[in-house]
Amino acid sequence: MNIVNVNRALSKEESDNIIGTFANETHYDTLIEKLTCAIDENGDELFSFIPNAIPNAIAKSSYLPLIRGATHTNNRGSATKKGAIKYSQKKDGTMSKTNKIPYGEEVLSGIAGYFDRYTRHPF
Repeated sequence: MNIVNVNRALSKEESDNIIGTFANETHYDTLIEKLTCAIDENGDELFSFIPNAIPNAIAKSSYLPLIRGATHTNNRGSATKKGAIKYSQKKDGTMSKTNKIPYGEEVLSGIAGYFDRYTRHPF
């Protein structure tokens, strides 16, 4: 496993403010493509990337049960519709810093496995 030591570019509070937004090239410096664990300056694991963690045979046999468990949603605007993130122009001619993400096309969506709690899911 490739272990990389990284420094946080954003504070915890700044990171929390971008939860649920669509990442683009300005949000990262390095694209992780192989088995990697990232450790921050405090020795805490930030993430692990495990490519092909689910073998193809299992993924194929799991597809039908998982697709039956997914539900329809249109609350994925930035992920389902290219160009969905829009910035509006203010009356003074400057661009707003607040983005407007419209509802996207309806897709099947669901979570299998683990996800961290955050404002929308404070369990």
